[in-house]
Amino acid sequence: MKNTLNILFFLLIVAAPVTLYGNEPVNGKAEAGKIFDVADQKFITEKTLVKRLATTRNILIAIREDNPDHHRLAANIIDKIAGKGRAPAILVSNIERSKQNAFTIFTQRHRDRTKTYDASGLDMLLGWSQSGQPEWAIVRPVFDIAMIRRLPVTAVNFSRYEI
Repeated sequence: MKNTLNILFFLLIVAAPVTLYGNEPVNGKAEAGKIFDVADQKFITEKTLVKRLATTRNILIAIREDNPDHHRLAANIIDKIAGKGRAPAILVSNIERSKQNAFTIFTQRHRDRTKTYDASGLDMLLGWSQSGQPEWAIVRPVFDIAMIRRLPVTAVNFSRYEI
């Protein structure tokens, strides 16, 4: 537990400090669809962000779980980073570690390297509809990119039995 907290603390410190705005206005302002660099206090382009993230060791993308734009934007950024030759690990904070087998089973079933697979059916293995999480259609873009790019996905949430 202590090591996990240290890792999470480390990730929070070294993560690139930017804010991705979705399609909805923020506090009535026109920031929708823009990327704000918190450190430099200015808006930057997606190209600039991807270039920066392609060389950053640890990246923490926090997503408001019920906002489809956040998931779509995060999936797009992950896809572009993976397109630069990186294979980022996707750590999913809202899936309990006991569900990790779902990812293993899914990747084993879809191991044919000559085919491309999205996340179709992963929700069934995860028991998503009974999880109390937002609709699968909202969160699916990140899982689609992870499966298409064959990125490692790890469930990191503790169950109530582990706490």
